[in-house]
Amino acid sequence: MADRNRALLTALGKDPRLLVHSHAPINLETPLAALEGTLTPTPLFFVRNNDSFPQIAPEDWRLRIDGLVRRPLTIDYATLRRLPAMSYVAVLQCSGLRRLDFAMQGPLPEGIAWHSGAVGNAEWVGVPVRHLLELADVDAAALQAECIGGDAGHTTRGVEVAKLMEDAILAYAMNGELLPAIHGGPVRLLVPGWGGINSIKWIVGLRLIAHESDSVYNQQKYVIEDAAGKRRGKVRAVPSRTSA
Repeated sequence: MADRNRALLTALGKDPRLLVHSHAPINLETPLAALEGTLTPTPLFFVRNNDSFPQIAPEDWRLRIDGLVRRPLTIDYATLRRLPAMSYVAVLQCSGLRRLDFAMQGPLPEGIAWHSGAVGNAEWVGVPVRHLLELADVDAAALQAECIGGDAGHTTRGVEVAKLMEDAILAYAMNGELLPAIHGGPVRLLVPGWGGINSIKWIVGLRLIAHESDSVYNQQKYVIEDAAGKRRGKVRAVPSRTSA
């Protein structure tokens, strides 16, 4: 198994110190001791996948924006790269971070048994989603956009339009280089400050809807429950902690 893990990390250009949680889909964790400095180097950046990851050539990538819009549009990679871009330094964090700690309080919750390394901070460059939504002329009734990935399972997550308009970007670069496929390249959604599930990788669609998405990633997963199993909310912003 150790040889297989090393071969996987080498093939992906990842640091050999990463912990391999699974091969299919690929899920990799950064050792906490390696998280030094402000930015997490791309080879050390954790990887979270729900499905096998695609290899989409930039020239083949398309993003379709439709649903509750007055001007549906399809944009290709070359057009996206010509649009005004911006840079963000932003943290990505899996909402299951430190799931293994729950085992000390009871049964381990469903999902990957993350330690403390399902988190990383990078510099992202991309086009504000607001710009494209304005071009598509979003209907005032739209509550969420179903953000659709180009992976085999077409991972779909409904994200509030207000948040997308506020600060989300379509990122095509990470830490000064074009976005690697394993991290969502050629283009991924980046939703700063919200759980990683919202930052859909290999994004190929934004479908505007007037209600919360029926996706499993909105209705069955990433749902907050109390000890009695009663639903208390949905995962959105990542809680932050400050100390004096």
